[in-house]
Amino acid sequence: MRLPRSITFRASVAVACLTAVLLVGVTVLLISVLVTIGDPDKSPEGSKYAARILRDAVDRDADGRLILKASKALAALEADRPFFWYVVRAGDEAVSGGPAQPPAGAWLQGWAGRIDHAQFEYVVGERRLLGYAASEETRAGPVMIELGGVTFSLVEELLFGFGHNTPLIVAYGVFLLLVMIAAVWAIPRLIARPVHAMAGAAEAIDGLPAGRRLPAAQAPAELRPLAGAFNRALERIDAAAQAQRTFLSNAAHELRTPLTRMRMRLERVRDVGLRAELIADVQRLSGIVATLLHLARLSGQPLARARVDLVALARMVVAEQAPAALAADTELALEAPRPVIVTGSEMALRLALTNLVENAVRHGGGLVTVSVAHGEIAVTDRGAGVPEALRAEVMKPFARAGAGAGAGLGLAIVAQVMALHGGTVTIGEAEEGGARVSLLFPKEASVP
Repeated sequence: MRLPRSITFRASVAVACLTAVLLVGVTVLLISVLVTIGDPDKSPEGSKYAARILRDAVDRDADGRLILKASKALAALEADRPFFWYVVRAGDEAVSGGPAQPPAGAWLQGWAGRIDHAQFEYVVGERRLLGYAASEETRAGPVMIELGGVTFSLVEELLFGFGHNTPLIVAYGVFLLLVMIAAVWAIPRLIARPVHAMAGAAEAIDGLPAGRRLPAAQAPAELRPLAGAFNRALERIDAAAQAQRTFLSNAAHELRTPLTRMRMRLERVRDVGLRAELIADVQRLSGIVATLLHLARLSGQPLARARVDLVALARMVVAEQAPAALAADTELALEAPRPVIVTGSEMALRLALTNLVENAVRHGGGLVTVSVAHGEIAVTDRGAGVPEALRAEVMKPFARAGAGAGAGLGLAIVAQVMALHGGTVTIGEAEEGGARVSLLFPKEASVP
């Protein structure tokens, strides 16, 4: 039977099981102590305690006679026990005392030193009582101590019983410590496991339309309302983002036709200088429109992933950008010693690398190098570089590091492509000056 998906229920079951284990242990311990107290075949702990007090009081006076020295422990023992009596024997000598008179007879006379301890029965009136005798070594030599009528409170008897069961108490203490350690380790994990599972599901949400959602049906009862509310919020965000993507795509499509017509009509302008400036402006607008379309397509649908050879991709992009590099009087180099395979979208990666190379050629300072290594593509130039304070800012749409012909969308597209591949974009400084922009792929995307 599966437990209900409830954090409260599971925690309650864990606490109940822990309580039951502890109660069973306490019960076993108490039963063991009570059995020790009430077992007639075992020496009563209270009687043994009284015998030790008498043993410590045994001595001889100046004349060598057997005596019992007064002590607070002996006085306390006699104070509240009206039926208590004792006899201490050493050969023919005997000392007796206690609130009650010892019964007639020498119960174990002659056995001093021959037995350790023993119990015996004696009769007072019609009552059969249990006495206790023990051989003890004292300052007066070996003696036999006989006593009876020792009564203790339940608490005192339990304490004596605990003393008799010290190994059991130590074992139970170790057991209790292990149970508490297990509880401290297990109960928080039992409670936190579904929370961590939900957090992992939230981390896996990819942000694509109709993408992943929190598994509300599998969530514990306490987290189900939160998961449902979170999923509904994602649906509202998706709807708003889809509306923006639709508007962006439609606007870009609508702008392409007027821009094409404008480009054709500009050929009629007779002033050569003015015509060139106007054509450059139109081309810039056309580039912005094309970039906006790329952004809409990238964010509007999941990528079709396949094996991509980054070296072959880099050769293709370098070949395409070679004419622009020649026109800008910039040398374009490729460093790729062997094939490097990753899993991803060739179209998206080609778009990202093209944007990087175009930016580098535009600001390259005479040399642009594209290098491919395991899990990385880097584009290095010898331009002015990107100030460290602006490196995070230039990843945002329409942000630029300085004046130039770009629209400020190239690096935004690059960052989005790498985010869709689970990778990152880093901007650093090249060894010989200029900027070094690296596309870093995660380990799971790399194919050996």
